Amino acid sequence: MAFDADGFYTISHIGTVDPATPGTMRNFHGYVTNDDAAAVETGNYFLSIYDRLKVGDQVHCSLDMDGTPAGKSYIVSVSNSTTVTIAAFS
Repeated sequence: MAFDADGFYTISHIGTVDPATPGTMRNFHGYVTNDDAAAVETGNYFLSIYDRLKVGDQVHCSLDMDGTPAGKSYIVSVSNSTTVTIAAFS
């Protein structure tokens, strides 16, 4: 399947590495989808919302809601107009 923006929400803002520097705040997002982890982990899955994602943002996913539901968290490692990459958050 493909990313569905209706299932994506920014939940809160989280810490900053330098409170004096604008733009260093990171976000905690939630995403609910019928896609499984393999689909979500495909390169550029979140590309259509690259402008909402910063490196270091966290995305907590509720996956495979129409099958065997699972949860997984990710951290954004690259986000620009051509590439969005996520990595398992551990």
